[in-house]
Amino acid sequence: MKLEDFEPWEVKTRKRRRCNCRKPTLASVAKQAANAGIEVARYEVDGDGKIIIVTGF
Repeated sequence: MKLEDFEPWEVKTRKRRRCNCRKPTLASVAKQAANAGIEVARYEVDGDGKIIIVTGF
């Protein structure tokens, strides 16, 4: 880039990358609960993929 090409009022923007956030799997949630020492009675999976943990003793 030459000095003549430089324009101080010109703003260059970068494109932001979107994060490919993944939903946790049922197996990974079960493993996390076991590592935390939580006794789980059952797992419920909603239609939208949300995992609900029902604790029990």
